[in-house]
Amino acid sequence: MTIFGAVILAAGDSTRIGFPKALLQWQGKSFLENIVETLQSAHIESIRVVTSAGGKNLIRDNLSLPGIQLVVNPDPSRGMFSSLKVGLQDFGVDVALICLVDHPKIGVTAVSDLKEACLTTDALAVIPRFEGKRGHPIAVKKELIHIFLQAPDNSSAKKILAARGSRVREIDTTDAGVIADIDTAADYERYLGEKFPRRT
Repeated sequence: MTIFGAVILAAGDSTRIGFPKALLQWQGKSFLENIVETLQSAHIESIRVVTSAGGKNLIRDNLSLPGIQLVVNPDPSRGMFSSLKVGLQDFGVDVALICLVDHPKIGVTAVSDLKEACLTTDALAVIPRFEGKRGHPIAVKKELIHIFLQAPDNSSAKKILAARGSRVREIDTTDAGVIADIDTAADYERYLGEKFPRRT
């Protein structure tokens, strides 16, 4: 049986939006809770959240995420790829879904379609595509996980995927959530259809 897991990258400093993205609220739940709920509904067996040391404390103090493993990137300033490597280290899954904490709108169907595509193709990675634009999460198989772990911290998933052309498959989805990247208050209102919850 193929074991699916997910790594949620949440170690960024969220300077553009001015508030920790993992804790931002949407539809009565935090971004992180929304993503975890979607993954669990799609039967993802193992979920890791990569955060900074301070972020780990914030998540523990403010959210209840039973069964979710919080992993600390000791130096997030090294970049997102370093967080990905921390999350993938000794993960013990056959396929890992790489999720971003600023994509809270991904749906169960998109995740399930990625799982199905992984089971029916020999591609090393499967990427969702909405109206011609690539999105997240990205599903990567064990062989590619090993390649990621061996790459230097200043590399990137994008470069590694680009070097493997035909071994990367794109699948079309009707789920706009795969490209709903929330970096600013304007993004929040555009993609999520609600007023940004400004702090007073």
